[in-house]
Amino acid sequence: MPRSVAPLILQDADEAQIQQWLSAFGTPQQVALRSRIVLASAAGESDSAIAERLDTNRKTVTLWGTRFAQEGLESFEAQSMASKYRLRAAFRNQYR
Repeated sequence: MPRSVAPLILQDADEAQIQQWLSAFGTPQQVALRSRIVLASAAGESDSAIAERLDTNRKTVTLWGTRFAQEGLESFEAQSMASKYRLRAAFRNQYR
């Protein structure tokens, strides 16, 4: 049985930014997934239902719901940038 959790509280400005990211052509898929997780959680869906619908792990849903609750939209961008720099560094090191 899915556990019930309090839905995320989403400010209008945050929701508008998330919707903009989802409709933009160049949004990284990681950010799009995080956006869908946050919107679904704000709508009151359970973590298990979100994970099943988005074909991802429940732990991923819980992780991004928690990060958003603690850090807001900045958590999306900070994680994406950190991943981007790690990938670039790994690529450079591989071909040196």
